[in-house]
Amino acid sequence: MANVLPIAITTGDHQGIGPEVISKGIFELIKKKKQFLIHEIVLLGNPALYKPFKKFLPFKQTLWKESDVFGKNWDGPVPDTLNFILPETHHIANSKKEAYLCGRYIELAISGILSRKFSAMTTGPIDKNTLKAGGYQFDGHTEMLQTLSRSKTVTMMLHSPQMRVTLATVHSPLKEVSKKLTKEKLSICLENTVMGLQNFFEIKKPRLAVLGLNPHAGDKGLFGDEEEKVITPAIAMFLKKNKKVLVDGPFAADGFFAQWGTIHQKNYDAVVCMYHDQGLIPIKLLDFKNTVNLSLGLPIVRTSVDHGVGYDIVGKGIADPSSFCAALKLAFEIASRRKSYVF
Repeated sequence: MANVLPIAITTGDHQGIGPEVISKGIFELIKKKKQFLIHEIVLLGNPALYKPFKKFLPFKQTLWKESDVFGKNWDGPVPDTLNFILPETHHIANSKKEAYLCGRYIELAISGILSRKFSAMTTGPIDKNTLKAGGYQFDGHTEMLQTLSRSKTVTMMLHSPQMRVTLATVHSPLKEVSKKLTKEKLSICLENTVMGLQNFFEIKKPRLAVLGLNPHAGDKGLFGDEEEKVITPAIAMFLKKNKKVLVDGPFAADGFFAQWGTIHQKNYDAVVCMYHDQGLIPIKLLDFKNTVNLSLGLPIVRTSVDHGVGYDIVGKGIADPSSFCAALKLAFEIASRRKSYVF
C-alpha cells in the first residue's frame, strides 16, 4: 500500500464490541496475513479500551494528541508502530463524556480526510442512542457523515463479493416508507449508485436492477401504485440524463432475489432497493461475514462493519471480526486506486 495515506479507524461505541473486532481484525490482516503495515492505519480512540485485547495487538504503540495530528508539524504515523490518536475533550453541554468521545472520533476522521492526513475511514459500530447521549443529534453514522462533510446527499450501499445493494430510504419506519419514497429521492439513489460504481469500483457502464416497493411490484396497481407513480417515472427521468447506464425494473423483490445466483448476478452490478430490510436481509443472508457498509455521495471514502454494537456478547470473546476485516480491506482497495482522496 505504498504512497497511500493511512486509514483512520474509529473505535465506535466504548461499551460495544468495536474494540474487540478491531483488535482481532488488525491481528488477522496485519500480524497474521501481513496484508498491510501497522502504520498504514491509525486508531482513533483511547488505548485503554484495547487493553483487554492486547494479545491481538503485539505492537509498539505511539499515542498522539488531537492537537499533534492536526498541527502543522505532523509528518504522519510513526513507522512500525500502532498509532493511536486521542481526542481532546471539547465537551458538548448536557452530554455524557464517553458518548461524546464516540462521536468525536467520527468528526476527527472526516476532518483528517478532508485535510489530506488520512485516505479513508473505517468505522466501528456505534449505537444511535449513544450518539444522541453524546450530544450528536443524528439517527446514525450515515446522517452524521453527510452533515459533517457538507454533502448534499448520501446513499447507503451494502457491498459483498456476491452482491451490492443500495437503499432509496434508510432508517424509516415501514409505515412511512411510501411517503418518503419520492421520484427525487429515488433519482438521488440511482445517481449515487452509478457514481459509486464508477468511482469506487471502476465500472464504466454500471448495470442497475431496481426493485418495486409492493408485492409483485404492485401487479399493475392491484397491490399499490408506487411502482406506476414513483418508481417507473424516476427510472425514465434518470435514463434521459444517463443514456449509457443500464437500469431495469421495477422487479418483484422476492422473485428477483430467488433468481440472483442463477440469472441476475451476472447481469447487474447493483440492486437498488426501496427500504432498509428489502436490501439488507438478502445480502446478509447470502454473505453476512463479508458484507460492508459503504457510503456513497460523500466527498470521502468511508466503509463500516455491517453489524451493530453487540452489547449482549461484550466480554465473551466471541465477536467475529470478519465484517471489520472486509471493511478495512475495501477501504484500502479503494484508496490505493484513487489519485485523490477527496472528491
